Amino acid sequence: MKSSIKTHDFFFRIASLSIALALAFVAIVRPRALGINDVPVASSSKRQIGTARTNSNSGGSPLKTPRAIDGLAMIETISDSALSLGRGLSPTGPQSPHNFDLSRNVIAGGGGSSIGNGGLIIDGTIGEPTVGTTLSNGQFSLQSGFLQAEASTPTPTPTPTPTPTPTPTPLQLLLDESGPALDQAAALDSILFLRDPFPVVNGADLLNLGVDRNTMVIVFVMNLQLAQGETSSSVVVNLIDSNGLSYDIAAEDVRALANVSFTQVIFRLPNNLAVGTCTIKIKAPDGRISNSGTIRIRL
Repeated sequence: MKSSIKTHDFFFRIASLSIALALAFVAIVRPRALGINDVPVASSSKRQIGTARTNSNSGGSPLKTPRAIDGLAMIETISDSALSLGRGLSPTGPQSPHNFDLSRNVIAGGGGSSIGNGGLIIDGTIGEPTVGTTLSNGQFSLQSGFLQAEASTPTPTPTPTPTPTPTPTPLQLLLDESGPALDQAAALDSILFLRDPFPVVNGADLLNLGVDRNTMVIVFVMNLQLAQGETSSSVVVNLIDSNGLSYDIAAEDVRALANVSFTQVIFRLPNNLAVGTCTIKIKAPDGRISNSGTIRIRL
C-alpha cells in the first residue's frame, strides 16, 4: 500500500512541474513576440516578479507600463507551490511527531506495547485473527475471539446396555441334619431305601435280580437340570474314600422329582472302595461342582 502511495506522489509532482514549465514558457515567449524588452527590477529582499519597460523614443527614461512576467521567477514560484501542494496531499508516512502514527490500523493476533514519537505509547490488546481459538497475553486470555463460532451439540450416541451374564446357580447337595456328621449327605439305597452305611457289594439283597450286585445309591441335588441332548451319564459323581483314592463315576440315572425343587441322582458304588467315611461331590455338565458331603461304607 505504501508503494502505491509513493508512486502516486511521484506522478503528481511530475505533472505539477510540467504545468509550471509550460506557464513559464508562455510567460517568456509572449512578451518578446509583442516587442517588449524586459528589464529586471531589483528588489531589496527578493526578486520582484515583473519588469519595467523602456521606451526607445523617449531617450531611455522608464515609463510606467504594464509589468511583464519574469519567466525564471515564475518557474521557481510555481515549482515551490507544486511541491508544497504535493507534500500536503501526500498520504504516506506518519504525521507530525505530535500526532498519532496510524500508518497501520489493523490489530490482530497478539498484544504488547508500541512506542511512537513524542513519547506516545499504545498497549495493544488481543484482536480477532480467527474464530474458535484461544489467545493469551500475560495474565489475560481470550477464548474464541469476539465472534465465537457456534458449537454444534452432537447428538449423544446411546450407550448400549450390556446384557448381564447370568450367574450360574451353584449346585447344592442335600445334607442330612440328623448326622452323625455335620456334612452327612442325604443318601439312600436305591432298592431298599435304607440310609448308610452301605456295603459295596450287597449279596443279601434279594430284590436285586441282576448280575451286577454292587449297591446303587440315591443322592439329591438342587439346581441341577439336564439340557436338551444331555444324558444322565454327563453328570459325574466324585468319591474320595478313606484311603484318599478318588473315583469319578458316571451317573446311572438323573431325573427331576415332581412337586419338589431338587433332582435325584443314582450312581453305582465302585469296586475296591475302602471301608470308612467317603466324601462325595456332584459335577454338572456345565462344569459346576456342588458342595461336599459324606457317606459311610461298610463291609
